[in-house]
Amino acid sequence: MNKPDGIVINQLSTGGWQYRVWDAAVRRYRTRTFHRGDDDVNRRRDGTAAGDRWSDEQGSLFSLGKDSAASVTIAALGQFYHDHRKAQGDSQSNLNAILNATRIAVAGGIGDLSHPSVAARVQSILAKHMACRPGQKNPTPATPRTKNAQVAIYKAMSAWAIRRRILGKDPFLGVETFKETKEQREVYTIAELRQMLDDKHRGDPWFPFVILAALTGARSETLRAMTWAMVDFEGRRIRLPGAILKSGQPGAVPLQSDLMTWLREIGPGLPRATLLPPSIAKLNSDRTNECMQAFLRRVGIDARGRSVHCLRHSVAGMLTATDMSAFGVMDALCHRNVATSKHYATLADSYREQVKREGWPSGDLRLMHRIGITKSEIAT
Repeated sequence: MNKPDGIVINQLSTGGWQYRVWDAAVRRYRTRTFHRGDDDVNRRRDGTAAGDRWSDEQGSLFSLGKDSAASVTIAALGQFYHDHRKAQGDSQSNLNAILNATRIAVAGGIGDLSHPSVAARVQSILAKHMACRPGQKNPTPATPRTKNAQVAIYKAMSAWAIRRRILGKDPFLGVETFKETKEQREVYTIAELRQMLDDKHRGDPWFPFVILAALTGARSETLRAMTWAMVDFEGRRIRLPGAILKSGQPGAVPLQSDLMTWLREIGPGLPRATLLPPSIAKLNSDRTNECMQAFLRRVGIDARGRSVHCLRHSVAGMLTATDMSAFGVMDALCHRNVATSKHYATLADSYREQVKREGWPSGDLRLMHRIGITKSEIAT
C-alpha cells in the first residue's frame, strides 16, 4: 500500500503493520514495524530496532493501519495533545478547553494542518466566534480575551507537535492575537447592596437569590445548585463540590455572619433540597439575569445593564477593600489561580474609603443592618 511522500505501508502475516519511509538524505528506507497488542520487549524483534531508533529520533506520527506521517489533521492533533496533557495531570477544565478549541476548528472546516491557509482560516473563524453558555438562547460575540485563549491553545498544540516532530512547522504561526481593551467592570455600590438586602424586601421571591449572591459572590449556576448538605455552620463554610464549580475542583465560600443568620432563620432544610426555591433553582442563566433586573427595578435601583455576575465582582472588590489577601479572595471566590483574584483588586478602590471608615474586619461583609455601625459595636 503506497502513501504520499515515499511512505510504504505493508500488513504483515503476523497481523502487524510495517512502515517504510524513504529518507532522501541517505537514499534508503527507514523501517518500523508495529505488532498489535505486543509489549515493548516483543516489539523490538530482529529488524525493527533501526525503525524504532528512527521513530524516536524523528518523532513521526504513526497510527496503526490508518494514517501515516504524511498528514496530520486538527482533530487528530487535538486528541493527541489532550491525551498528553491528561497524562501530565492537567485539570478537567483545561482538558475541556483543548477539546473545545479543537471542535471550533473542525466545525470551521479546518482539516489537514499542512494546508497553507490554516492560519488565515483560523483567524477568520475566531473573529466570528460566539460565546454561548449551556442553555443560552441568544449567544453574544466572544470577548477578545476568550478568542486569545483559543489562540494560545492552538499555539501550545503546535509547539508540542513540533517538539515531537509530528509537525514540521507551526501552522498557526500567522494567527494574531485580538486586541483586548481594559474596561472597568461595573459593580454595585455598598448603598445599593444595602438597599437590595433591606428587611422590607424579605417577602420578595427573589430576595433569597440576591442575599446568597451578594454575600457569597458565587456564580449564578453555582448559587442555583447549592443544597443544604453543603452548608457547614460549625466550619462557617458552604462547601461546594467540583461538579457545580467552573473550575471543576471542590471549593468552599465563607459563611458570612449575616448569611448564617438568614440561613438559620429559614432552615435547615432537607440535605438534598436546594437553598433557593425550586422555581429559581431550575432557571437558566439568561432567565436568572432577567429576573434579577426585574428585582432591581422593584427595589428602586437602576440596573444599567449590570448582570448577576456583577455581584461577584462587587464581592471581590469588597473583600479586597477589607485587606484580605489575593489568596484569600481566590479561596473565597473559588478561583483557579491567584492572577484572576489580583485582577479584581482594581475594583476595591470604589469601596476602600467607606469600608475603612466603617471598620469592616478583614473578609467580613457588613451589608445588612450595618448602616452607621461603629467600631465599638463591631468589637462587641
